[in-house]
Amino acid sequence: MSKIEAATDDNGYEFIKLYHPKTISYVKVYLFGGNVVEYHDLNGKEILFLSSEAIFDGSTPLRGGIPIVFPQFDKPNPSIPKHGFARTSMWVLDSFSRDEGKIVLKLEDSVESREMWDFTFKLLYSITIGDNSLSCHLALHHPISVMCQVLLHNYFLVGNVEEVGVKGLEECEYLDKLIEFEKFKDDNQKIIVRGEVDRIYFPPLVRLNKDNEGVRVCLEEDGEMVVELTAWTNQPHNHLNPQMVIWNPWIDKSRGMADMGDEEYKHMICMEPGIVSEPFLLEGVEEEGEFVFSQKICSFYQQEEEKKSKEDI
Repeated sequence: MSKIEAATDDNGYEFIKLYHPKTISYVKVYLFGGNVVEYHDLNGKEILFLSSEAIFDGSTPLRGGIPIVFPQFDKPNPSIPKHGFARTSMWVLDSFSRDEGKIVLKLEDSVESREMWDFTFKLLYSITIGDNSLSCHLALHHPISVMCQVLLHNYFLVGNVEEVGVKGLEECEYLDKLIEFEKFKDDNQKIIVRGEVDRIYFPPLVRLNKDNEGVRVCLEEDGEMVVELTAWTNQPHNHLNPQMVIWNPWIDKSRGMADMGDEEYKHMICMEPGIVSEPFLLEGVEEEGEFVFSQKICSFYQQEEEKKSKEDI
């Protein structure tokens, strides 16, 4: 059975730790923002980036982990904060299962949320730790029709961003946010960061398993896959398929961020599945979980002994 701990850190932030039953793998989740800020794989390697300058003031979104972007991406509606309010709201623990290695957080509409976004809703966020994976499922219950956007803002920790590449977006069209959302096609074999990057890609659907079609991207280091990220929804028939945002702020923007170290851009890259190119319509329903956005992060990092043994062959 999985072990689950709840505690409060030195900043006064409540968190939950969920441990894998057979390995040293675990995740740490803050109730503030429902943010998964740590994911250690079965070798104990940290997969997610969290800035050493992250601001813990109870109102600023945390710079790192997996912030939840909802109900908008960027700031199309000036009444709602940039990237929505889910990442700065207090979530509550709804349920947990030691047998499944899962916790479920909940966020419901409030007086404050309805002042910004006048809808009744409930979000259920399931976080499950697998043998060498982390799965996240964000389910939205909305009794009336809503227009919204959703994204999981994954910050991945890397040794040197110039020495990694993102595969799976070859020949894909993308919107470049740095050039007024102008559309381009990426002809490179993989994305290598050599400057500020902020793009919304439209990857093709691939068969993920017998039940789901979705998108798949991989993070490569030294020519080998170290992280696989897949994402899907439960409504592909409504063309609600994930896009993929690739982001790195690079030098100048990093130095202008109060919550990020000047050199930390070198050690992170964001691969963010979501539906964000424009707001999408969800028809009102009475059943919970009518729209579910899912992702799975798989780690393929090797232990140092295995890596050295392979290099010696």
